[in-house]
Amino acid sequence: MQQSLFARCTSCLATMDPQPSRAPALPAAPPNPLALNPLATLDIRWTRAVKSLHADPKIPSTGKLRDSHLATKASWRHWLNATSQLQLRHVDDDSPREPSLSKEELFESYNVLKSVKLLHPLLHWFIGSIHDNRNMLIDDIRPRLELWERSGRSEEQAHAIISRLVDWKNRWFRDTGGFTHHGFDPFWPFKRAFRTILLNSLSPSFQDLLRVLVRSTLYHQRDEASRVQLSENLEAMGILSDFKSCVSSILEEEMSAYIAATCPKVRDRLMLPELRLWFADNVKTWLFDTYGKDATWRKFEQFMVKGLCELRISELFEIIVDYEDKTHPMPCLQDLKDCLQRTGQRSELVAGLREQTIKRLLQPGAATSDILQQYVSTIKVLRYLDPPGVILYGVAEPIRRYLRRVFIALLSPLSINMSFDRERPDTIKIIVLNLIPRRKRKQLDDSEMDDDKEGFLLDDQNDPTPIQASEEAYEDYSDLSWTPAAIDAEPSFRVQKPADIISTLVSIFGSKDLFIKELQVAFGQRLLAISDGNYDDELHNLEVLKIRFGDAALQVCDVMMKDLADSRRLDQHIHDGLNSAMHTTVLSRLFWPPIPKSNLVLPGQFKEMQDRYHVEYEKQRPDKKLRFLPHMGTVDLTVEMDDGQQLSVTVNPLHAAIIDLFSQQKRWETAELAVKLGDLDITSVSLALMYWHMAGVIEPTEPNVFELRDSLGEANEDAMGEDYGMGLGMEEGDDEDESADVELFWNFVQGMLKNLHPMTTGEIHSRFKTVVPNEQTLEDSKELLEGWWRDGSLDYSGNLWSLP
Repeated sequence: MQQSLFARCTSCLATMDPQPSRAPALPAAPPNPLALNPLATLDIRWTRAVKSLHADPKIPSTGKLRDSHLATKASWRHWLNATSQLQLRHVDDDSPREPSLSKEELFESYNVLKSVKLLHPLLHWFIGSIHDNRNMLIDDIRPRLELWERSGRSEEQAHAIISRLVDWKNRWFRDTGGFTHHGFDPFWPFKRAFRTILLNSLSPSFQDLLRVLVRSTLYHQRDEASRVQLSENLEAMGILSDFKSCVSSILEEEMSAYIAATCPKVRDRLMLPELRLWFADNVKTWLFDTYGKDATWRKFEQFMVKGLCELRISELFEIIVDYEDKTHPMPCLQDLKDCLQRTGQRSELVAGLREQTIKRLLQPGAATSDILQQYVSTIKVLRYLDPPGVILYGVAEPIRRYLRRVFIALLSPLSINMSFDRERPDTIKIIVLNLIPRRKRKQLDDSEMDDDKEGFLLDDQNDPTPIQASEEAYEDYSDLSWTPAAIDAEPSFRVQKPADIISTLVSIFGSKDLFIKELQVAFGQRLLAISDGNYDDELHNLEVLKIRFGDAALQVCDVMMKDLADSRRLDQHIHDGLNSAMHTTVLSRLFWPPIPKSNLVLPGQFKEMQDRYHVEYEKQRPDKKLRFLPHMGTVDLTVEMDDGQQLSVTVNPLHAAIIDLFSQQKRWETAELAVKLGDLDITSVSLALMYWHMAGVIEPTEPNVFELRDSLGEANEDAMGEDYGMGLGMEEGDDEDESADVELFWNFVQGMLKNLHPMTTGEIHSRFKTVVPNEQTLEDSKELLEGWWRDGSLDYSGNLWSLP
């Protein structure tokens, strides 16, 4: 190598201008016989060549070496000695160098080169030789990387490759001590050259190898030495800082993987403190061991908090669906609130939850009660996360607009997208029904129903306050803790007076008048449904409602309560002079909700009881006019068959009238019964006949012809439900609060749609209720019909249900 450098310098000199006028000025000297000596001339040209190659004006001429042939020969000998010891060799080559020099001889060579200012060129020559011999290292490392990739990328092989690189680095740097002893530091030039070889020559798999090593040391909490050793090796090779982005991505991937493995669907405990503890034990410790105390670990902790926040935002819709705690927030919500304060991802929360709400909740197939309950839970959750209400304002507006749609449709029907459910006429009714506690009952599938499903507003009744029917801008100038609206608030957002949830629901429609009317209807229906005369619960409910809506708005309900009390006293007076099984409730027509009329005419003994009661009433209240509603109420019957068997049931007046006619005549056609009972519709009569047939009292003999049996047949209680909503009296513990069985309702729906025309939900429900006066609501019927529509059992078109 020395000879090649010498040749390069000679060739460079051959291109230089030999004219004395262009040569550097030399100090004047007396004639010297050595001037014509080729070695002396070569020494002069060598100095010029070094100056030209390195462009370093600090390198002076060789001075006295020009003056002596012996001195020039000595300088070259020392140059060859130094370069022979710096010659780069294979890491496994431990053979003796040629020529073999002692430490004293090598030290003397460096002294001579330093005296003639040639240590700097020597260092440049050494750094250049590293580049020239790079293939020696690459040819050794690349096969090892390829073997590592093929053999499963084990940690042991990865550590072995890094150790091999460190051996190469140490082997090549080992013989540079002569520079250090004479005031030249070869460390940084060597480190830069070695780093350049690694970054430019090794395959991309080397980065994958580093990923494996980082992951292998990340979780070894007690193996501090391995982490420190790895960082020292990377730093020694000069590549630690170059792979900071790679290390950052690895740490972020590991944190994301840990969050995904431990935090999803965990809602019963705080996860953020656990994540911080894991971060401190693993990531933070790794960063300190690798980069020292100046490691920027806070940005990684922020990434971890952001990852948990994104996870909770993605789960927020399900969290709201399952939200049940009325007193304390769920731990997962506490995590989300803390994360939002750190990361400021409020806009992402609004956008994500709003999209999920529109996509999964505001759909035609969703029950109004489910939408309202989700809205109430959304209010509770978002008020906890953001008390000023900025987040709630952005999320809740689509829900409010969807629930208000019925009124928008009335104003501008063409402005509503026909692909959506255009009507939610039951919204107000469902809100009202959930303002009043309902008795615990069973769902249609005979499983205990969740009380929150029935009264999701009841927890807001503990401390009732007057309704705020509108959401006007509100400023409390006496509030010393006032703060401006958040910077991410929408332009239309205004600070509003704090309102309870019921006031928020009422404000959807802008006025509480609609709710008052629906409250009067619901309250009247509940009073009429009470058969034991215990109205204490309803009196309490009425007082709560008065606080919310005002005494004046509910004066009609006071009249209803007075009617019931007066009716009880009047009925007692009438029965003092009348021996009758008939008891009535007298209503003031102008103050009670409109009651549907019926053409039902009660026959036989029922008609006689009505007439006698009417006479006694006129005696007690001669200034009043009494009009019976024959289709209202219930009748307790005991049916005795010819063989002496008895059946005790509680039915509605239509059922009682039909069985009374069968006691007069054993065989009836459906049409004849309809005419006899006051020209009723055939469907109502057919459904009532079906009930008695299922009870085993009558049986069909011909199409639309039924005949009284001599003895009770087997009651089809599987089809009728546990007690068919009326109590057969043949089984233990009939419960009037039991819902009609799903199979029974399905049989009725099939029969009606098969024999009659397509019907609306309201028509199906009302016809079913004429047969089964149970607590099944219109919403219950709608949910069942929609379920059968989804599984293909029913067709729905133009608001009409039909069989496929």
